[in-house]
Amino acid sequence: MTTPITVRLYGRYKDTVGADTLTLTLDTPRTIQDVLDAFTRRYPAFAKDTRHMMVTKNGILTGHDAPVTPTDALAIAPPVVSGG
Repeated sequence: MTTPITVRLYGRYKDTVGADTLTLTLDTPRTIQDVLDAFTRRYPAFAKDTRHMMVTKNGILTGHDAPVTPTDALAIAPPVVSGG
């Protein structure tokens, strides 16, 4: 069974995708990491960011091992890089 998961995108992810939201269809997503894996399969250029992507679930910064359901509000932002 496949499940659609909608994520809000920020920064260069939003710019590259050309939209501020994206719907990913996954086979029974269990964790945030499953969502990130689907995102980077669709946009391989972002695969190098996977470990450091910032993810919120229902407005709270969360780890990649957090469980996810189709009703969760997810957002993905690129890693923050300091220049100083």
